[in-house]
Amino acid sequence: MKLQVAEHNHLPFIDGLRGIAILSVLAAHTSESMFMPGKFRSPVLAYFLVSGGSGVHLFFLISAFTLYSSSKHRFQRDARPVSTFYLRRAFRILPFWWLMVAAFGGLSWVNDFPWHQEHVPGGGITSANVLAHATFLFGFRPDWINSLVPGGWSLFCEETFYLFLPLVFSRIRSLTQAVQLLVITLAVHAVWNVARAGREDGFYTEIFPLSVWYNFALGILVYFFLEQAKPGEWPLDVTRVFDLSVLLLVPYLVDVQVAHGQLPISAGCAALFVAAANPRSVFHAICRFPPLRSCGVACYSIYLFHQLVLYYTYPVQVRLMEAIGLSQASKELRFAVWFPLVSLLCWGLGVLSFVSIERPCIEAGRRFIRWRTGERAERAIVQAPTA
Repeated sequence: MKLQVAEHNHLPFIDGLRGIAILSVLAAHTSESMFMPGKFRSPVLAYFLVSGGSGVHLFFLISAFTLYSSSKHRFQRDARPVSTFYLRRAFRILPFWWLMVAAFGGLSWVNDFPWHQEHVPGGGITSANVLAHATFLFGFRPDWINSLVPGGWSLFCEETFYLFLPLVFSRIRSLTQAVQLLVITLAVHAVWNVARAGREDGFYTEIFPLSVWYNFALGILVYFFLEQAKPGEWPLDVTRVFDLSVLLLVPYLVDVQVAHGQLPISAGCAALFVAAANPRSVFHAICRFPPLRSCGVACYSIYLFHQLVLYYTYPVQVRLMEAIGLSQASKELRFAVWFPLVSLLCWGLGVLSFVSIERPCIEAGRRFIRWRTGERAERAIVQAPTA
């Protein structure tokens, strides 16, 4: 399958994959005892929901794939592709990130968000911490990497990798080279984890960029694999067998993850991506489902503010369960009732945030880049020697 991309190199099924990723993360956090007291009676369901937090790894893979795909065209077309790449990322990420840094910083100063008491020694967020988050330097300190903005560690990992993406793009041009990059990043992952084995801040070891960069390399590998494997041309029976294999692989990988960490889940995310890229696949049809795609479009906003929604709607959840007689029901039943409602709320707020904040900033970035490019072109014409 030679990837046929729409305008701006957009593949619609990818929005659906993002939707799956954000709903997985939201499910994992909704089920936490902070937002839903009690324990699940089913260990399998508990493991499955905890593994939903690994939707972040699917985000990493998707992001690397899409940026690599778009860079292939833009680096050939743009006059200054490297600086333009960084400008696009800045306008895409920074405005809403700064808004969330300000919001969570304000909550920390009025002591109105339990996340800070749980994740920050002493429960206090300093001005230096807020400044480090605003400048993306917070991840270099173990006690800050996941302190102010819940889940901010993943943004730190993502942006540090993209500092090197123009260099990676100039060197990785084939499937073989992509495999070599994956091997290198897996080696870095192994060395980093061995070097820090036994330390008390084990979570920092697990979420530091050196430990997760292999996911981005895997996304680049998937890009080249899809160009060569052409899953869209697979016979229908082969497609169905692959779909079934991916479906059966999920519970196994969830179980393996408990004992062996995130690597199996990352492999499963890659398999899901390959399946969803095949127009004949059931997963492709699922990922084209409009509500799921809509969640994917708004996933950045939802990811950054969903913990606020979960916290401030908790009293509503308690009153609702009492009103419908489920306050003493199993956690499975309470989750089944509450998760669709909180997901719908996050989706609505996410769409509103995307339309009113994210999209205008993206468009402003495009206008600035066009203005910058046009200004340079005019200077070149003016300075060009005449015959």
